[in-house]
Amino acid sequence: MNIVETIFSTGDDALGTEFLVTLGPLPYLDLATGLTLRVTTVEIPETALGTYEYDYKSVKIVKPNGKDDTAREFSIEFRVDKYYAVYKAFKAWSAALMNPVTGGNAGDNPLGITNGLRIPISIGTGTFDIDGNFFPTTQVWNFSGCFPTRISGVTLDNQSAEPLMCSVTFNFLKMVSI
Repeated sequence: MNIVETIFSTGDDALGTEFLVTLGPLPYLDLATGLTLRVTTVEIPETALGTYEYDYKSVKIVKPNGKDDTAREFSIEFRVDKYYAVYKAFKAWSAALMNPVTGGNAGDNPLGITNGLRIPISIGTGTFDIDGNFFPTTQVWNFSGCFPTRISGVTLDNQSAEPLMCSVTFNFLKMVSI
């Protein structure tokens, strides 16, 4: 049963749902294993089926063409003040993909070394109890071959009581919803 079915069956809403993102070994972060962080917002792409049109007499007919037109990107938003090391790792990873000083990118590497530039990312849903224990639902999205394409700026304002937030958009090769 997925998260929407679970919520519907209990008569509840999704307001208390939390999201944990598990990143495969993150480049430029001194961890040999993956990392799990709590995010505030997740944008899962819509599923899109490719179509084509043809005219039959005076009627326009639309048929599926067998192509997956799903946008190959998703976004997460997290607190920079809580996960500053992760924010810096995302920035370093982005700079490795496209160096902002030289303009070179990872594809320009004469040896073709791109190991570690694409990682798996898993997004799980659930709730936290009063003691801070995470209780997952059965809804998980697994993304393979991910790399960051956009990292938002950070607004520093000492008059605001809001936390520092950062949005990261990733491109991916494949998405599987469990």
